[in-house]
Amino acid sequence: MRAMRFGRHPNAWWCWLPVVGAGLAIDGLLLVPLVTRFQSLPLTWFAVEAVLVPLAFAALPKQRASTVLALVVAAGVVVVTLLGLGQATTQLLLLRPLNIYLDWRLLGFGHDLLVTNLGWAGALGLEVAIVIVSVAVWLSIAALLVGARGTLRTRGQRLAGWLGVLVASVALLSPSVLAYWPSGFAPSARLVREQVERALASHAEMQRFGARLVANDTRPRPLPRLANTDVIIAFIESYGVSAHRDPRYAPIIEPGLGALRAAVAEQDLTMVTGQLVSPVQGGQSWLAHGTAISGLWLDNQIRYDLMLDQNAPTLIDDFRRTGHRSVGVFPAITRAWPDGERLGYDAVHSAPGIGYRGPRLNWVTMPDQFTWAWFQRNVRPAGNEPVFAEIALISSHAPWTPVLPVIDDWGRIGGGAVFERWRDAGPTPVQLWRDPQRVRQHFARSLDYALTVAAGYTSRYVDDSTLLILLGDHQPAPLITGEGASRAVPVHVISGDEALVQPFREHGFRDGSAIPTGPAASRLAVLRDWLIAAFGAGKQDGVRPSPDS
Repeated sequence: MRAMRFGRHPNAWWCWLPVVGAGLAIDGLLLVPLVTRFQSLPLTWFAVEAVLVPLAFAALPKQRASTVLALVVAAGVVVVTLLGLGQATTQLLLLRPLNIYLDWRLLGFGHDLLVTNLGWAGALGLEVAIVIVSVAVWLSIAALLVGARGTLRTRGQRLAGWLGVLVASVALLSPSVLAYWPSGFAPSARLVREQVERALASHAEMQRFGARLVANDTRPRPLPRLANTDVIIAFIESYGVSAHRDPRYAPIIEPGLGALRAAVAEQDLTMVTGQLVSPVQGGQSWLAHGTAISGLWLDNQIRYDLMLDQNAPTLIDDFRRTGHRSVGVFPAITRAWPDGERLGYDAVHSAPGIGYRGPRLNWVTMPDQFTWAWFQRNVRPAGNEPVFAEIALISSHAPWTPVLPVIDDWGRIGGGAVFERWRDAGPTPVQLWRDPQRVRQHFARSLDYALTVAAGYTSRYVDDSTLLILLGDHQPAPLITGEGASRAVPVHVISGDEALVQPFREHGFRDGSAIPTGPAASRLAVLRDWLIAAFGAGKQDGVRPSPDS
């Protein structure tokens, strides 16, 4: 009997190995993002694209054009996989779906985040590794698709194959088909369709928002009733209502809240607390900052850019008209920040200009206690005119390690060298993030620290000529809050002048440090309107309704 040779049997089973291999590889790639997002296999664990794509190549002849097509299709599979992983990331960290039209600008932010946590070498190594793996996967898929060509040899086989691919592809374009089947049935078709729909809707919405900005009243509004008052809006990073309401965190932050209450009582101050809804969760703090000072609902980067491009008025302009010197204190900014000049601050103090001489604490460039002390020493007494200040406090920013103790003697803080002893304190981010429970504990402890040092500043430097608005920028990621958490953030309003606090009671704020029960009073965008209504020149000079505020 003659020995059987692979090449002599065109319809033998081994001829289908490249087809099966391509199908398994494509299926694995398309399902990885779903497993990452949902932490389990989807109900349909075999994607229909993993059948259609290899089958289509099995019906193609072995020609150069089909080789080029294999490279293109393989690249598409890799791109869809990366988009799916991006979708999983935004859902897990920001509790919203990916929108390429809006989110491509976050690539630079993600790179900066890697650099600050891993260093230049670590970030570059990880990014190079991602590129190498992506290219290797691309070429491997392309090779399998090239090998699958010509498996269907007869005209009838090719016709049946192409007919099946065509019918299935047309069916996948139907919204009813995608709506009926689970997400794992056709992940790439679903992802591409969703991104196209989001892009079209976002573009139309941005056109409407831009038109409203153009039509909006762009005059700044003076606040004469705050003419002799230092107004400080201080954002505490990742400070959301979950810190108050979640039993895992409320007991841990209670000492910080207690210190804040004690500072208010000791100095005969008044404090009221409420909650407002932030436009973001888990990150993009600048959108929350911009929303608060502009009165515009800036829930994506394009809206933020439009606000800058149209020179929309903000509290910076309002307080300049009032006679205040406007300053921004942003210790997390380590490079040139042209947005500060476009917003119109009289001075922007970022990390290089602040001159901190202590250790960097992973992502955190300097601890909150130093930021508060530096602000009081270098900004508030710098001139005769009152100050309007926006401060970003970052000690409660992920990765939440190390968590520093509070230095009782603020006079020892100086240039920050006193913090040198904590240079390598606590677990590294990699060590900490292996245990989600420890991450949550460190998150709450970092908020307790932030509130405690804010209380220290309050007891020393807040008086009847100060209005301090201490608030969160956004809730932390769903890893901390769980799914379905509110986007509301606490807002503490503190002053030695009862009249400066009273208007907030009229919006549902309550005395003390506890946030009122029930839903938030409104969105964060109302803060500017509230200040103008309470402390402006009068109804005739009130602010016009802002777009989507």
